[in-house]
Amino acid sequence: MPDLPAPLVPAALLASAAMLGFLALTYAADGTPMGTFQDQHGKPLFLVVSSGGTVGSGDWTLVSTVPTGFAGHFMSRATYDVIHAGVPAADGSGTLVYKGTAYGVSSLFNNPGHEARAVPV
Repeated sequence: MPDLPAPLVPAALLASAAMLGFLALTYAADGTPMGTFQDQHGKPLFLVVSSGGTVGSGDWTLVSTVPTGFAGHFMSRATYDVIHAGVPAADGSGTLVYKGTAYGVSSLFNNPGHEARAVPV
């Protein structure tokens, strides 16, 4: 089965993410702090993948409570930086440009949980 495309990061999420902090909640196996977005009151906001506009596609969404049947994704500080300060690529590809590099944000299972990871494209 082919890999599904990386979920898109909608403009509304970018606008929200630009105003949110990073909240470290756990650590990856290699010791990297992993966390979520944090609102102005200190409450966590989780990234989940929702259905996209076409079959087999998805969009990243921020939620305060992870709905049943969905996975809340943790992220590293580096991925937070890309989403928090990245801008949509001018070509409309759905990628983010951060410090001159284009990134996609992939969803992966990183035992023991799900991770949103910014990957150069």
